[in-house]
Amino acid sequence: NEKSTITRRTSMQNSLAGKKHHINHNTVSCARLQSRSCGKVCSGSVVEVDRLLIPPGSSILQILESSSEHSKFLELLEKTKLSEEIVDGHFTVFAPTNQAFDQLEGNLKSRLLGGNLDEIRKVLQQHIIPDIVCCSSAPYSGMFPLTHFTRGHRSLSGHTIMMTRGYEGHVQANGTPIDRCDTIAVNGLLHSVNKVMLPRYMQQPSRRPNLWDPFNIGSFSGKYF
Repeated sequence: NEKSTITRRTSMQNSLAGKKHHINHNTVSCARLQSRSCGKVCSGSVVEVDRLLIPPGSSILQILESSSEHSKFLELLEKTKLSEEIVDGHFTVFAPTNQAFDQLEGNLKSRLLGGNLDEIRKVLQQHIIPDIVCCSSAPYSGMFPLTHFTRGHRSLSGHTIMMTRGYEGHVQANGTPIDRCDTIAVNGLLHSVNKVMLPRYMQQPSRRPNLWDPFNIGSFSGKYF
């Protein structure tokens, strides 16, 4: 099978049907590897996964174009030319819904929807990771803040995104709940979020204590509003 390296964490391989699968140490196109001990066969091996592998038929941009919930995000991607940079390659995109932009305060909303393109571009870059990062591989939150460093992924903006899973199974990216996970595309995947992930200098300080991060360690890695 054809194999190409994406990053040091992820590779891509073609199935016998000619469909591409994103593979890392514990997922195959976001299907979690359940067991590696199913047995070896001639010139290969058999592993167990937790779901049927359905090949993607659309790119990231095509999925966004077909979603009425993400039209504002897509418009900003095109406005800043970032849409041209995520055509070739393999990316994870945290796509804010239109509601996420509507929830911003007046000044922030005007800055993002009609402000400086360089500033808008930096905000959008925080929503894109040049790697495959599935919700299915997010670890459960630990009892101490330092456990957040077990699953860090660098975004295009240079900030680190920490993927964690709560005890009820809900996945968060630096405290931002992910509403719909693991929409697979031919060049990556999308997660839908209902909050815009802002740079630290654009955030308003939260008045609510974070029991999982009492020392505010997340703020040093781009904790989001």
